[in-house]
Amino acid sequence: MSLAPRSESPRVLVWNQYFPPDTSATASLLAQLVDRFEVQGVGTHVVQGNPSYRPTRTFKWKPWELWRRGQDGTVVHSAARSRARLIDRALNYLTYTALSFLVALRTRCDVILVMTDPPIAVVPAVLVGKLRRKRVVYWLQDYHPEFMVGIGRIRPWPLVRVWSWAHRWALRRCDLVIAIGRDMRDRLETAGVRSDHIEVVANGSSVDWSSEAASRTRVSGADKLVVLHAGEIGMRGAWEALVAGARDAADVASLVLLGDGVDADWVRELTAGSDAVTIEPRLPWLEYTRRLLDADVLITMVRRGAEGYSVPSKTYELFGCARPIIVIADPSSEPARLVTELDCGFVVSPDDGHEFAAALRALAADPGLRERLGANALKAKDAFRRDDQLDRVVALVTNS
Repeated sequence: MSLAPRSESPRVLVWNQYFPPDTSATASLLAQLVDRFEVQGVGTHVVQGNPSYRPTRTFKWKPWELWRRGQDGTVVHSAARSRARLIDRALNYLTYTALSFLVALRTRCDVILVMTDPPIAVVPAVLVGKLRRKRVVYWLQDYHPEFMVGIGRIRPWPLVRVWSWAHRWALRRCDLVIAIGRDMRDRLETAGVRSDHIEVVANGSSVDWSSEAASRTRVSGADKLVVLHAGEIGMRGAWEALVAGARDAADVASLVLLGDGVDADWVRELTAGSDAVTIEPRLPWLEYTRRLLDADVLITMVRRGAEGYSVPSKTYELFGCARPIIVIADPSSEPARLVTELDCGFVVSPDDGHEFAAALRALAADPGLRERLGANALKAKDAFRRDDQLDRVVALVTNS
């Protein structure tokens, strides 16, 4: 895509419900992007909602205020109910969407950067862009509602079809859509988005691995491989294949699931009665990174039907660990493409556990193979530094 430089930096309206003190992945990612805008002298105004995603602090609600000035922009007084129930999450989304639309209509800006919290945010963003003749850049993290339909969590009811139509309508009217994987780009092109209006930028890794730490050998008396999946136990994972393969290869490997999420209780039921799989609670960041380095093999997953609609950004963090990576996903998914191109692991089927078990046995039998694949992974870590990826986003937003 040809991008002509502008004579001056625009002011960017950043439109996303989650932003610190929320602790979601998109909140953290967006905070880092705002920092990169600041480093490059670009002004931003963040329109965020009331903290509702495991926030580190909350704002005092005043019933006579619809919004208030925040440190980085405007905090709208949207509902901040628990995300555990779908109806409460929908209330959070709808109140944020309505109030943020009003704020966006009156906030000075040159370009609108919208993300996917809530999943319908791009629709009002495009409407504001048309009304105010502002450029709209959509930084697409998760592709809804197609993701939920693709994995079978919701059916294509009439309301869902209307949502899908509205999303496609907005996608085709954005000045630029930033996809976080090549498989997502393929989905966008299938949906009718012009290829010259799409750019692929990985989320990358913000972990500052040192070569010495990442190259260390785990010291343990265990005679089995330690296989680790660290992160959300959520809807994107191919949990049936993972657990079935771990049970099959229990004589050579022990699987640890580190984290929590909406599917955690169901996964505990899958693993009941087996000592092949251990589920451990979420850890503070420093301990989490140490646990990655203590494993022999690392896992990332995309369940069947989710490829191109959701891209696990934790894949990029795994490269710096110098460990073989097993991707449980369709070969067309972005993690599978990366691991294949970099020759740093195995890609196995998300439909059953046989290929996963075979990969574990191959790695357990060949320490030299583990070392070679891990070394190849380590070589890739600098190609996906998050600051470099975010600087690309800044350039696309300010020059689009």
